[in-house]
Amino acid sequence: MTIIFTKPSAQHLAKIVEQVPMEYPDFKKLDEDLVKFYQKMRLTPEMMAEREEYVQRLQCYLTLETALSHYLGENGVWITSIVKYGSMATHCATRDSDLDICICASYSGAYQPSPAIILQAIYEDLQHNHHAKEYFGLEGVSDLVFISTAKVPILKFKINGVEVDISVSFDIISPPKSVLAARLVNAYCQLDERFTILVIFLKSWMKSELGNTDFMRDFPNSYSLILMVI
Repeated sequence: MTIIFTKPSAQHLAKIVEQVPMEYPDFKKLDEDLVKFYQKMRLTPEMMAEREEYVQRLQCYLTLETALSHYLGENGVWITSIVKYGSMATHCATRDSDLDICICASYSGAYQPSPAIILQAIYEDLQHNHHAKEYFGLEGVSDLVFISTAKVPILKFKINGVEVDISVSFDIISPPKSVLAARLVNAYCQLDERFTILVIFLKSWMKSELGNTDFMRDFPNSYSLILMVI
């Protein structure tokens, strides 16, 4: 037997919105606290501009003709572009959010190489090539770590104190699921600022509850829980 649920009327939804604060006396204070939390945690326009500049610098560093690109080309690998995902792509970044970048790459040959080839090359280039650091400002790159044994190999470092996580995808036609999920969350956030507040609060709560657990890459991850709550 199939049950078809009818869409509630606008009047019914408006009644619920009015009824909730009356049934829950602390609702108004909760709403005010969430807004204050959001204002404290969100990035300022200057911080957003700074991070966007770092994305552009990474784009230049990874796609221009350099010793890095020549080395990768000799191994039949080319970096075509980079895309943002995570909190920067959803416009829900906070002051302590990472800058999540996915490198889209192509390759020649019958077999797809390991993403670790690109990340290892970038790691060594940033570690030993002093000219590479000139792309990233006065402080340059610090805290460089290559995690090759992870389920998804990742390169982590900081640009002037901003944490950056880089992964690689060889599927240039279909973006990684994390990129698609970020676009979906961002679509909700464009509808109503309260979605942005919800996302930032939920991710901050997950960090406080789960500690060092990698909730961005294990299931259920933050995208799953955010979409479920919405």
